[in-house]
Order: sequence, then C-alpha cells, then structure tokens
Amino acid sequence: IMVVNQPPSRFVSLSYLSGGRAKVQFSAPAGPTYIVAASTDWVTWESIGPAEDQGDGTFAFEDETSAKFARRYYRIYQVIGQ
Repeated sequence: IMVVNQPPSRFVSLSYLSGGRAKVQFSAPAGPTYIVAASTDWVTWESIGPAEDQGDGTFAFEDETSAKFARRYYRIYQVIGQ
C-alpha cells in the first residue's frame, strides 16, 4: 500500500473479507475525495474506486475483484480541483 501526495495520510490496515475481497483502510484529512488505485506490477495502475469516509478520520475501500489476482498493490490519491 502506498499513500501518495498526502503527508498527513497514514495506512491503517489491509484485511481480507469473505470471498477473497480486500479491505484497505487509511487515515486522512476529511473533505477531499480519495481514489484507490491498484496494480499487479507497480508500473500500470488502474483507478478502482473512491474510498468511503468512515466519519472517524479514517477511510475504507473494499476491492471486490482482489480475489482474481495472485498479487495486488494499492495506492491512494486525492482528487485535486474539487
């Protein structure tokens, strides 16, 4: 997991749920939209969806397709210009 362009952001956890789904959690300032991107090779990244604000200073995203991959890396970026 890599949190980019957000010094105050911090990785909280990565857990696996039923069906092989991965749940990514991180802390970040409230307000902006954060997008989760995934890669299998650290070179090609695909935006896979927005993280959900949990209301306690953390954000979460469940990757519904993570079970399809032997290895998957994640990074989070803030949407600029909202």
